[in-house]
Amino acid sequence: MCWQVKGWIVQVLCSCVLLSGCGAVRPEAPPGTAYIDKAQVPSSVDTREVDDGVVSPPPVGPGAQKPTVLDSVGAIVDRAQQGATEQFGAFMFQLDDFFAGDQVSDEPNTSFMRIRADAARNSDGDFELDPTVKLRVVLPRAEQRFRLLLSTEDDEDSGSNEVERIVGDDDQSLSFALRFARRLAGAVDVDFDVGARQRESALQIFGRINAQYRKQLTDRWQMRLGNRYYYYSRSGYEDRVRIDLTRQFGPLDDPQTRFFRSSTTIDWRATRNGAVINQTLGVYLDLGLKTALAIEAIGKYVTELDEGVSDRYRGAEFRLRYRKNVWRPWLFVELWPGIAWPAEREYRRTFVGLARVEVTIGGDDLAAMQNRNP
Repeated sequence: MCWQVKGWIVQVLCSCVLLSGCGAVRPEAPPGTAYIDKAQVPSSVDTREVDDGVVSPPPVGPGAQKPTVLDSVGAIVDRAQQGATEQFGAFMFQLDDFFAGDQVSDEPNTSFMRIRADAARNSDGDFELDPTVKLRVVLPRAEQRFRLLLSTEDDEDSGSNEVERIVGDDDQSLSFALRFARRLAGAVDVDFDVGARQRESALQIFGRINAQYRKQLTDRWQMRLGNRYYYYSRSGYEDRVRIDLTRQFGPLDDPQTRFFRSSTTIDWRATRNGAVINQTLGVYLDLGLKTALAIEAIGKYVTELDEGVSDRYRGAEFRLRYRKNVWRPWLFVELWPGIAWPAEREYRRTFVGLARVEVTIGGDDLAAMQNRNP
């Protein structure tokens, strides 16, 4: 059921992207909205990562090389992506105008849609194809009241810097929610979600409370404590506590991201006994303007045995995550080769891996399109 829903969503969104990008007529937008003719950098790419020589068309004039088939394909793809961003942006601006009323905001609109296609070999030796789509609606004027979320991915961290994107939960599901975010103090953020999610093969109403506390321990060490509590209408509660310790490498003023992180999560659910403890130790490095590498060691332990679980120590995994921006600023590829020792296979060495293609629409492109009235 989950595969059918996600596959249907990805197919519809991809069709909309191609249709909207090939059209010559731009959508109408609210007053004060301006369009740009040159594609900007999406939110998932650091502005340092883009070189005009990569995204500009080949030169035209005496002595210039004739456009190749690849250049023609690139031009078509650029027009499709830009047209899709314009259509997407016009809709976001209208949605913000509808919900905001008389509210005003100086914040840019950075809504985005991210489409992923994963091919993975898991620790059971099975091969899986898994498309996912995540739509993040950011309404700067209406955000003082709520935020809209539509996703087939759990809402894990997704920073603008590629190397800071920590691997999220593998338990993905379709969800739609309204989010109410508040800041209680300088270091404490709290948000509340109310919505619906496909969970355990059923569509369930849920509520969520998420609290995070951040503290700078030293110049290089930072701590983050988080607690996410869900309650589902059928499957009951889920509670996740996360503790992160991060240490930065290199000079403090170095624009490159290089750090070590210890991440511990403790997960309780009403549908199982005890808690699941996951420990990840990782080193995260910028290898260049468009490339990042993560080296991670992962272990898993359960405090109580459940049905079908005969060992508390669930195994370990060592993996590399290589991520690169290719061809266009909004196109990414990832490779995750790894070795696992799962309890299900009596801790025998098992080769695992994942190959991913990711396309991003919106982000900073929308902020560049937006021209607010003073």
